[in-house]
Amino acid sequence: MNRRFLIKTIIGMAFAIIAVSTYLTVIAPNVGTTANIFVDGECIKSIDLSKVNEEYLIPIRLKESSFILAVKPDHICVKESNCPDQICVKQGWVSKSKLPIACLPNRIIIKIEENGVDARFDSTSQ
Repeated sequence: MNRRFLIKTIIGMAFAIIAVSTYLTVIAPNVGTTANIFVDGECIKSIDLSKVNEEYLIPIRLKESSFILAVKPDHICVKESNCPDQICVKQGWVSKSKLPIACLPNRIIIKIEENGVDARFDSTSQ
């Protein structure tokens, strides 16, 4: 009798975990995601990626450099840059990333935040 109860309890707990996981990942409302674009440490533009409906380009021209950002729903990337190594372009599309997009030659950093919370930190480290 105890073994049967234990098996039913384990199966019930597994279903509960699956139900909660499904709710949190599928049914719960999406967290707003913002991309903040910094040049020389100063935020020059913030884009609410959760409100983007279709893909578009943002050309940014600075004194000595230029680059083009591509934005689509919940994603951002550096489409073109005049930097020599192209690491920022090779990083590709980013969404809810723990790593920022960085173009060091152009002194540009794009940080992703969720509901105003820097995405580099999860709920356990805050």
